[in-house]
Amino acid sequence: MNRTQRLLELVYFLMAGARPVTLGELRETFPDYQAENEESSRRKFERDKDTLRQLGIAVEVVRDEETESSAYRIDAEESFLPPIDLEEDEVLALALLSRVARQIDHFPLARQTDEALRKILYDRQVDPEEGAAGAPFVRMPDEASNPEQREWLARIYDGIERRKTLRCRYHTLHSDRVADRAINPYGLVYRSGHWSVIGWCHLRKAERTFLVERFRDVQVNPRNASRPDFELPQDFDLRGHRVPPPWLWDGGAARAVQIDFTPTVAWQIEKSHEGLGKFESLPGGGGRLTVSASNPEALVDWVLAFGPEAVIVKPASLVRSLTGRVRGALALHAGEDAR
Repeated sequence: MNRTQRLLELVYFLMAGARPVTLGELRETFPDYQAENEESSRRKFERDKDTLRQLGIAVEVVRDEETESSAYRIDAEESFLPPIDLEEDEVLALALLSRVARQIDHFPLARQTDEALRKILYDRQVDPEEGAAGAPFVRMPDEASNPEQREWLARIYDGIERRKTLRCRYHTLHSDRVADRAINPYGLVYRSGHWSVIGWCHLRKAERTFLVERFRDVQVNPRNASRPDFELPQDFDLRGHRVPPPWLWDGGAARAVQIDFTPTVAWQIEKSHEGLGKFESLPGGGGRLTVSASNPEALVDWVLAFGPEAVIVKPASLVRSLTGRVRGALALHAGEDAR
């Protein structure tokens, strides 16, 4: 019997009994616990018990004060989630999530997301890929500016998961300098086509947001690999952190900009940019977003990523900038085709 099989049978045995099970009973049932030395059997069981607890299985120790002995059981209610009954719109939302995870090939949790969704939807006979057919437009990140981002995201996630400090080279846009940073990574978020790390900056002695595309190198602290370097603050909530959009990162005086979106993406803009600007619904299902931009060229970059689904309406200077960028791209491609 290999260890995986032993752990599965141990879970079943500790759940099936009407009362807690003693180590002696476990030794009688499991050949792997039948060592001549009872202490060796106890140590093996303790390792298995710790492994099950790390997996989320609530193995309880019941102490009998009269006999000064211990027995064990598994609390099913504490160990397993109740059945999940999803509505059709929730199934479609999960299918869309799966589609996004499949398309972002550098997303560090793509495989885990796909496996989790298939477990949730296993009895619905829904293929996440087919369920998202014809799904709305989803803007994907652009890796062109940083081809090493895939590996760095994997290292960042490793640092978050094991609570290890990241050592990196980071390009600060305000000073246009690259400097060494040490970061305790609390969480990783994706907003408007950009990955960001939320964490404690050792240099600034404060919580900061770091754009992954500005990293020049990322290394996870190799010392004491099994020991965390930091503890996550008890009041930290990743959902409460909103990463500023690129058109507010730096620049001069802010100016108002109006962008119109087609019905294909208007719903997404309304949800994802709540609180960052004024959104108005337009006839036919489209929408208009009015924002303040201190870095207007970054806003033009953002609008261009939507292709024909978005257009700048005001001010005229940014309309000209957008038009010029599109014409330049078309001329460049025309030249390449001619060659």
